[in-house]
Amino acid sequence: MKLKTLLLLAFVALISFTGCAGDEVTANQDEKQGMTAFVVEENASPVTRTTAEYDGSGINFFWTPYDFIWVNNSAASPALQMNARNDIPSTGKAAKAKFWFNGNFTASSYPLRYTTGTGKGDEVRISSYQIQKEPNDASHFGSSGNCGTATAHNANGVYKFILDHKASYITFLPYSTDGSIKETIIQKIKVEANKAIAGTYSFDDNGLDTTSPTGSSNDITLMLKVNYYDGFPVPSSPSATTNAALMVIAPGTYSSLKVTYTIYDPETTVSGDIVKEYSNVTFIAGKNKKISTDLKVPIMGDDFYMWDAQQEAWAGFKMYQSFKKNAPDSHYPSSKTSDPLRWYNDAAGNPVAANTAKDCPNFNETLWYILKGDPHLVSGLCSMRGHLFYMDGVWFKKKANIPGFRSDEGPAPYNYDYRLSSNELGSTMDHPATLGEPSNKADYFFVAAPRFGYSYSDGGIASSLGGFGTNDGNPTIWGTVFWTSTGNSNFGPRAYGIMLNPSVPSVRTETWGRGNAASIWKGE
Repeated sequence: MKLKTLLLLAFVALISFTGCAGDEVTANQDEKQGMTAFVVEENASPVTRTTAEYDGSGINFFWTPYDFIWVNNSAASPALQMNARNDIPSTGKAAKAKFWFNGNFTASSYPLRYTTGTGKGDEVRISSYQIQKEPNDASHFGSSGNCGTATAHNANGVYKFILDHKASYITFLPYSTDGSIKETIIQKIKVEANKAIAGTYSFDDNGLDTTSPTGSSNDITLMLKVNYYDGFPVPSSPSATTNAALMVIAPGTYSSLKVTYTIYDPETTVSGDIVKEYSNVTFIAGKNKKISTDLKVPIMGDDFYMWDAQQEAWAGFKMYQSFKKNAPDSHYPSSKTSDPLRWYNDAAGNPVAANTAKDCPNFNETLWYILKGDPHLVSGLCSMRGHLFYMDGVWFKKKANIPGFRSDEGPAPYNYDYRLSSNELGSTMDHPATLGEPSNKADYFFVAAPRFGYSYSDGGIASSLGGFGTNDGNPTIWGTVFWTSTGNSNFGPRAYGIMLNPSVPSVRTETWGRGNAASIWKGE
């Protein structure tokens, strides 16, 4: 039997916004009994490959052990024939490869296909759930929907071809210039569109038929590493080697595209999403689109105060300030004797604040803001020293826009002066609030702080849930806490405060032990 050697010339499928580049290579004769060899060799110029990495200007592709190609031979039955073997190493990736097909090939040219996801030559499945284990490594492309077509031409007994990739690709290069999330990792990236971007697509010698995929999905999730607590770091500038994330996506034009980055802080155990939205985005078959996004969350101060202390709770010991839950630290104030400036105001009765809480609203004013100030709550993510936290904020009407506002007593039915010990309000009360910003923000003022605090009873234990821990270290409240300027002696040295609870939504009034450390605020 006369055998022909077919050279499959693959170009480097260096995919960029402008297109692909490729160079042919020469044949390497390697015939097997009863088989035809399709040979891929790397020349000085890049060659066609399948898995990929980003080199700063485009995606470089490589062959992997489980890559398969198909010859569309109309003289055979069935016409589509998959290669029988290849010489790609079982571990790693290769710049060159050989594929063997059973039988003899004599035509002047043959259509070729490269498909993934279904094990068929006439289908490609673009996965809605893709997993990338290492930065800038697209080994997962073979299971995510990478595909291509070519025509192999007979030139003096040698068949040559250049692979034309038919899927589209995204290279994500997230970073953070302000350092707000420098201590976090990116766990996953989700892309959502107004129509299908994944599913099982019919595939022929022209490529993907994107008109009617089966099992379609309008979103694709790219997991970064395998375990929940894994992820890619966030550099201060775009860095492919640090965190390039690569996704296969169906080509097409999408009127809306939403990209969600899920970030996680291993120390605070806080996770959340940063969302970016785009309009009229086109992904072209065989090309890569780079999305390099500067990720930021609001940066907030890390000062927390025992009630009306002269100094912040960690003053002079900021390097020891813990942001990790259930991790007490001995540098938290332990007594008035050892830490007089950081210790709370321990005056008896219902003292009026004279130090760090003196500019906070008193409890009478606070009740006016809560009951008559139309509170609107917002929540989200924030940063302290590069660590991730939840944040709560409240919009209150300014006192000038609250009829009857006064400082010497609260509004009915709480029209008492709570600065007096005889009028203590000891019970916890939740007052309804509205979620979202008010429409006429000029009539309101806004205060916000991390959902965070420190518990004196637990030796300065931190709670990223924003509450104060009990003696067993568990948080007892679930929102951002602010002191007022009014002390309280009900059940010991305590003080009035408010807690924002977007989950209800409500603004809670309560008294807390003065040795806990919370945020302070000012009214307007």
